[in-house]
Amino acid sequence: MEPRAAVSVDTRELLSAWIRGEPVKAICDWLSVDDPQEVTEFIEDAFSYRLPWGVSSYVRLASVLTHTQVESRVVANLAGMVKYGVPSPEAAWAMSAGVASRHAAMAVAADYHRTASTGPAAAFRRWLGRLDPDLVADRLGLTGAELESTAKAILKSQPNDYLAKLDSDGELLPLRASCRPLRSAIDSGRLYEVASGVTLEVHRDRDSRLNRNAVLLKSAGLSLGYLQADAARALGPELDAGLDVSAEVVDMTAEPGEPIDIIVEIRVSSA
Repeated sequence: MEPRAAVSVDTRELLSAWIRGEPVKAICDWLSVDDPQEVTEFIEDAFSYRLPWGVSSYVRLASVLTHTQVESRVVANLAGMVKYGVPSPEAAWAMSAGVASRHAAMAVAADYHRTASTGPAAAFRRWLGRLDPDLVADRLGLTGAELESTAKAILKSQPNDYLAKLDSDGELLPLRASCRPLRSAIDSGRLYEVASGVTLEVHRDRDSRLNRNAVLLKSAGLSLGYLQADAARALGPELDAGLDVSAEVVDMTAEPGEPIDIIVEIRVSSA
């Protein structure tokens, strides 16, 4: 989990300032850094990529070894807070929902704390989806790109077929959706080894630049494909909050001239 390169500052102070939501420029000024680019590259590699995976793995391992559930909201969401550099689970959920900047995500989280009772990721998404995108500028004091990304996040958080269950205070799981196979899984023949009844691993793909909530399905540790986007939008924040799930293949279809479609049912893991 060692970063590719070191920085000439106290990384504990750097991490603390990052999670507080301090702007990178302010962090560099505070730590008297000569080369801000060096710090930016270190944050992207160590805090936004390597450390969240380590934190998530450690928390899950500790939970398994002690036979206990993680009850602390901060501990359960610490990996996301480190990845995005924000001081609260709600701000991390906002960025996962599509809010593009840390400043805007913290503004959204602060408004949530002012107007709603503290709840799980599902409750936050319901609240976010009820905001009026046209009033966000006045309500949160956002402008420009921050305003645009926040409005888009609100629109994306408005109910889809999967989030509708949460809107009515129902249970998200079990969830049935399709999986979009990766070209590598098709070309290697790995896809054709999967059949109905096979259990797949469910992973968050935090490296995806196309979908902040990307959910990757794997077979025997090898990447198979991505869960359809609207289902991933509902499930991704739950995985970020520590939910442990597995997927079972329930059907596979292949229409002439059309890509193979894998239908999976996702449930809470029994282990």
